Amino acid sequence: MEVSTSSPSGGFVPVLRATLAPGADRRSFPASARQPASRVRLTIASNHGNESFTELFSFRSFAPRPAAPPMPPISDTYQTSYSTFRVLHQVTAPAGCYQYNEDPLSGAIDGRVMKPTGREGQSEGPAVMVCSPDGSSFCGFWRARNRRGELGRE
Repeated sequence: MEVSTSSPSGGFVPVLRATLAPGADRRSFPASARQPASRVRLTIASNHGNESFTELFSFRSFAPRPAAPPMPPISDTYQTSYSTFRVLHQVTAPAGCYQYNEDPLSGAIDGRVMKPTGREGQSEGPAVMVCSPDGSSFCGFWRARNRRGELGRE
């Protein structure tokens, strides 16, 4: 087994060499080195002499997931399919409004996901908006009463 952080075709570093006995199930092999990786390449060097086929039913590799980069504040003015949308990021909560009727916005932010209550005139309902990694745009949906409206697809 080899791992790489650079590309699908290069930069691979060996981290495991193991032999699996014929018919052996549910085997586990520890890696010889802990190496950062975004790609894993598995090479089967032998099929124990079978002339017809080589078969591997499953392969799993486990590693701790790296911490997500911090989300930049999303305080900005966004143009949406409905109207101009102003957001002020206050710790874990967004506050702001739609320019249309200055309808208020309130809710929660968890990472890159905003969960506000969307309001437009008399219509009100839950919304889910996912911000781009740099906080410059978002995509989302909201549901108000018995209709579904798209909120800020960019």
